[in-house]
Amino acid sequence: MKAQTFADQEKYAYMMSKKTMEINPYHPIIKELKNKAAASPDDKALHDLADLLYDSALVSSGFQLSDGKDFADRINRVVALGLDVDPEAPVTEPPAQAKKSKGDEHEEALHEEL
Repeated sequence: MKAQTFADQEKYAYMMSKKTMEINPYHPIIKELKNKAAASPDDKALHDLADLLYDSALVSSGFQLSDGKDFADRINRVVALGLDVDPEAPVTEPPAQAKKSKGDEHEEALHEEL
C-alpha cells in the first residue's frame, strides 16, 4: 500500500499494528517500581528503568526503537548506576607509559603482524 502511486499516509497508518503493553501488577519488578515511585517520583534512574522496560517490550515484540541513541544513553546510565559509578563522571586519560622494555617491543611487533 505504501508503494502505490497515490499512496495516502493516513490510510497506511491503519495498516500498522498498534502497540499494547500489558503489565502484571503482581510482578516483583512492577511492585518495586511502584514503591520507589511513591517514595521519590522525580528519580531519573527510576524513569530510565521504566523506559528500559518499555523498550525491551518493544524489541522483544519485533517493533523498532524510535531513538537508538536515547536507548543507548539510558543503558549506559543504568549500567553505571548498577556498578556504583557516577554516570556524569569525566573520562580520565590513561597515565603515560614508562619506557618500553625489549619484551614489550617484541609483543607489540607480534600484534602489528596480526
